[in-house]
Amino acid sequence: MKPVMHVAASAALGMALAPWTGWAGAGACVAAGTLIDIDHAFDFYREGRRWRGRRDFSDFFYRHRMRRLVLPLHGWEWAALGATALAAPPGLRPGFAAAWMGVLWAAWAGATFHLLCDSLTNPLPARGYFFFWRARHGFLVPRMMPAAPAEPAAGAIEAIPPHLNFSGKSNRAKAR
Repeated sequence: MKPVMHVAASAALGMALAPWTGWAGAGACVAAGTLIDIDHAFDFYREGRRWRGRRDFSDFFYRHRMRRLVLPLHGWEWAALGATALAAPPGLRPGFAAAWMGVLWAAWAGATFHLLCDSLTNPLPARGYFFFWRARHGFLVPRMMPAAPAEPAAGAIEAIPPHLNFSGKSNRAKAR
């Protein structure tokens, strides 16, 4: 999923949670649901890439130019660990946690919803969102996901309804 869609999805979830978590919880949901993608920068630089702009960064991932896909923050294991920690009895939590439980749960929900959205929309198989599954495959992209085309199929942009096209490309071919 592209960042703008993660912001929109996290904002919708944050607004839905706001009656229980307050505005701080809604903000934490949006922050966790979008900032989890900072680990893409780790993979970008680990592959020896240099910053040449947002388009180059996006193309690196969306055109599947990476050899390895580590994404250290993208893992269902971390979501399970976070839920376990948040569900711990009050006596086992740090003292500050009681006042911030709504915000912490909302942040957990945002990050977990991010993983769910990614697993439903990205070409990596659903099991690819388990960090240790990726590790077992050496984080090597060819072992983890089917070969993806370097370019979108002809007519792919045109097939997207205009209200869902966030690519910045026109839905109509330019007349010559």
